[in-house]
This record gives sequence, C-alpha cells and structure tokens, in this order.
Amino acid sequence: LMLTRRDRVDAAVVSELSRVLKPGTTIYVLGGPATVDEAVLATLRSTGHPVVRLGGANRFAVATTVADTLSAVRGAQPASIFVANGRVFPDALVASPAATANRGVILLSDADTMPAETAAYLSAHAGATLFGIGGGGSRSLTGYSGVEVISGADRYEVAAKVADRFFTAEWIATIVSGLNWPDATTGGALISQWQQPILLEKGATLPSLTAARLDRSRAATELVVAFGGPASVDPAALDEAVRRAGSQTVYNGPDAPK
Repeated sequence: LMLTRRDRVDAAVVSELSRVLKPGTTIYVLGGPATVDEAVLATLRSTGHPVVRLGGANRFAVATTVADTLSAVRGAQPASIFVANGRVFPDALVASPAATANRGVILLSDADTMPAETAAYLSAHAGATLFGIGGGGSRSLTGYSGVEVISGADRYEVAAKVADRFFTAEWIATIVSGLNWPDATTGGALISQWQQPILLEKGATLPSLTAARLDRSRAATELVVAFGGPASVDPAALDEAVRRAGSQTVYNGPDAPK
C-alpha cells in the first residue's frame, strides 16, 4: 500500500513499484478522479504494469468496490464483514489486521447511519459473520441480526478490544499514532500480513488500555515496531512500549524488570 498526491505521484513511489513488482502485476488505484487524478494513472501505466482504478461515487462505494475486488483476487466470498465509521479513520484502521486474519472485508458506515452502498453489499453477502467496529459502525448495524459489537469509549479502547477479541498475545507489538492516518495506513498493510494487532499511542504517552495490552503480552513479545518518525510516534511513547514489552526472548536473555 503506497500513497500519492492527488495530481501527481512521487518519483520514489514509481521507483519502488518498479523494483518490487513482477512483470504484469496489476497496480490498483483506490478512489475516483477527485481523489486520484488521471495524471497519476498515466504515470503508473508508464511503468508497463496494468493499472485498475477501484473508484465509486463516494467512499462507501469505493469500499464495496474494494471488497468485491478482494473477493475476486481471493477466489472466494468474504467469511466476515467488518463495518466501521467512514467519517473518521481509527476504527477501520485497527480492524484491518482482524479482517485479514478472518478472510474478511471492511465496509464503511456514514457515521451512525447505513449508506445505501454498504446496505446493498450486506444484503448480497448475508452469510458472512458481521462485526460492528466502534460506535458509529456498530450503531449503523442496528436492526441487523447476528452482529458482534466491538466498541469502546474512544479509539484507544476500540483498538485494545479488537486486539483482545481477534489475537492472542502478540509477538510483534506494532505502535502507530492514534491521531493521524498516513503512517498507520501504509503500516497497517504490513501489520495485517504479520497478523498482529494495531496498538495506538497518543502523543508522548501510551493510553492505559494500550499499556495494559503490552503488559499482558509481555511474555510473548519479541519485537516492538513503531510506524512513522518522531512526529508521528513520540519517542517517549515508543520508549514506554519497549519497556513494557521487556527483553525476554532467547536472543536477549531473561526478562528485565519493568
């Protein structure tokens, strides 16, 4: 998962795509022309790779288009559907590793209401297990049967509850900012492949629920990874995460005190 400006793609992105992609690999562009201009697609096509835009009239339609494409790539319909508030980023972000681990897709609510695009997708995939992530996503599913709600007082509690519900103690503790999305979004693709939960920090501190999760996973954690530079993940928060994770691996020897 890589980022672009709306009207042009950075040379570093083009270079990295050329380096990592096998010949003939499809490049998917997420969002319509208002989000990613056709000039970006033209530049991407110059690499020799086929380029497919996954667009829609709005963010809710884009999410269903992505879900349909993911099913086509997997060769199977989703086993689970996660619905999160599409007007803010954190709930959908922390749901992504859980969705990957459960062969699921992520759809968006319009705050507390159910968009027509999301409702149509849910109707067409009634056999999937349904999860409401966070307050907005969960409330939009009022009236749907068999919904498991995973919510909390704020984004940090939602993240911790998602981790507790879908993952055992993590061996990689991933720390991302709960206050902005770019580093967390691109990092989330890798975290999903690791099948580890996303843990959120807040400025120079770890929220109490993030700290508690690290404490519970201490015996298993072998690596702490922060996504983004000091402007995204404050060094003090990272230091606390490292301290709470301990040094109990076969490489580092016996666990150190907190």
